[in-house]
Amino acid sequence: MGIVAGAPMPVIRIEAKNGFYDYAHKYTEGETEYHIPSGLSQEAETEIKDAALKIHNAIGCSGVSRSEFIMDKDKRSWFLEINTIPGLTKTSLLPKAAMAAGISFDDLTLALLNEALKDG
Repeated sequence: MGIVAGAPMPVIRIEAKNGFYDYAHKYTEGETEYHIPSGLSQEAETEIKDAALKIHNAIGCSGVSRSEFIMDKDKRSWFLEINTIPGLTKTSLLPKAAMAAGISFDDLTLALLNEALKDG
């Protein structure tokens, strides 16, 4: 769940094609399905977005962060970790979320640079 310049990006539901979402699934194209829209209820998406933004702000992040959540069998979401330097590769989640929000990779990169300059 990405935050860029204080704005939550779309939620992405990750589904490994075979087994657990491990290194191979994360970095090998075609090994994971990324669902955008997530297919979660609006309530679940709002809860995740709100939590990610609160966590981002609570620990003093600025510019960009990406929080990871897992959902249990009862459809409750649990915060796992926050990444303050999310990846920008072909398989990275932040660019996928930005693209789903209508933000090109170039515009995402410019937004990240502009946010970094604000803090400098």
